[in-house]
Amino acid sequence: MTHPDYWYDKWKYRSESTACCVRVTNQCNQRCAHCLFRSGPECVGQMSVETCKKINTWVPKNILQNIMGGEFSVLENYPEMLVELARNRIHVRLVTNGFWGQTADGISKFLNTRKKMMEVCVRVSICVSTDEWHNSLSYSGAVEMLQAIDFGPDFTPSTLRIEHIAPVGRAWDNNIAGSDNVHRTHCSCKSMSNMIITEDGMISRCPFGYFPWKHFSKTTWEDAQDYVWGWRSEKLAEGMNCDSCMKIVEASKCLDARSAVSL
Repeated sequence: MTHPDYWYDKWKYRSESTACCVRVTNQCNQRCAHCLFRSGPECVGQMSVETCKKINTWVPKNILQNIMGGEFSVLENYPEMLVELARNRIHVRLVTNGFWGQTADGISKFLNTRKKMMEVCVRVSICVSTDEWHNSLSYSGAVEMLQAIDFGPDFTPSTLRIEHIAPVGRAWDNNIAGSDNVHRTHCSCKSMSNMIITEDGMISRCPFGYFPWKHFSKTTWEDAQDYVWGWRSEKLAEGMNCDSCMKIVEASKCLDARSAVSL
């Protein structure tokens, strides 16, 4: 299927075209106002270990897997899930708020999980969200532990990232223009070509998990990518953005105006 479309052709050469987000659960230890996925302690959706195995087989081995939640470490069996998603892969990236770093047992469990992942995967990156919207009690222990530990010969600066997570979710019912640290992600579909598979196994048209399309087992990676890119291209060509993206643009305009006044 050929799309003689500007965005479709551009995405083919972006680094995100070799990435797949896998949301293993929508359960989380926190309930953040900006949460993109509307996650929280009351959410109960999660993948099975068997589904993780099938996704690992479905996604081509050279594709980076961003594994996230919610917060995966709230799940009792998250080690089994992560190891199966990492098996025989080149690179996986764990996105976490650091909940596992609050206790000695949690840290031990996480380190043992990473060790097992490194036995079956070439590279395991760790990204801890340390922004003002997340509770510092959640990530402080994880950050301190990761900064102090000697990861050995496999460690490079890129294997550990301590960073903000863009507060772009729930934009239609939250005021996100109140901080100078807002990540200004104008029209996310323009800048993100990765696909996402949510905890129910559904592929979403939106890179942030909205507009579910089809269960991954009912299609192939190539056909799914072709469809998702085509759908986004058509919507962008129509000048259509979802409420989340439009709110981001509004927030950015507010920040730009405020910065101009301060100058």
